Order: sequence, then structure tokens, then C-alpha cells
Amino acid sequence: MDNKAKYVISVVPGRKVVKSVANGSFTKTDVLNNIKDVVSKGKTFNGKWAFMPDITKMAPVLDPEVSEVLSKFHEEVEKAGGVAIAFIVEKAVAIKAQAQRHQNEANVNELVTNHFSSEEQALEWIKTLNI
Repeated sequence: MDNKAKYVISVVPGRKVVKSVANGSFTKTDVLNNIKDVVSKGKTFNGKWAFMPDITKMAPVLDPEVSEVLSKFHEEVEKAGGVAIAFIVEKAVAIKAQAQRHQNEANVNELVTNHFSSEEQALEWIKTLNI
């Protein structure tokens, strides 16, 4: 990943999983762009899919406006057919707590979330959801 890139989006081969690897500090615009890109990829599956954000290299969010937009990320994923978010946090305790707070603040009905130490663990959990 280029150090200047805020995130890199990809699809896990053979799976209906959109992966976003975050890097550094995010502005409100960065989050809005990331939402748009993730949702756009997710909609290509024409059915249920999962989102796997790797936030191990993301800086903690201190700006309340950015935090509010991150809470809406969950809602947008759910509206676009996403049924799960599997956060990769490794040992980033502050980021894990922040991600959980955004989930708690989100207005979602069916979307489930979990936090994992590795991509392999996240993909195994997603597999249990038949995705």
C-alpha cells in the first residue's frame, strides 16, 4: 500500500467479501469515499455479502464528526445487502473499542459484527454465516 493511500479496497477471491485496508488518519471525506467504494463493490454480489475492514494501521479517530460518519458506515453496508462486518484489529485495543462504539451508535437491524486478530480468523467466522 502506498503510504499516501488512506485505504485499499479488494474482493477476497472466491468469496463475497469486500476487504478494505485502512492506513493512518481519516477525515470525514476519506470515510465517505471509503463507504461509497465498499458499498459499490458489495452491490456487485447481488445478494448477501460481508465487509472485512483491516483497521490495524488506522489511527484512532478523535474528530467527533468523523466518528459520526463511521457509525453510518454500518448502516450503509446493511442497506447495500451486507450482513456482517469482520473487523481485523490484531492487538489494537483502542481501535477495537472505537469500532464497537460505532456499531453501538449505528441504526442497524440485522448486521452482525465481530473483531479478530487475523484475516484468517475473520474469514472463518464469515464462512459460518454462509458467505
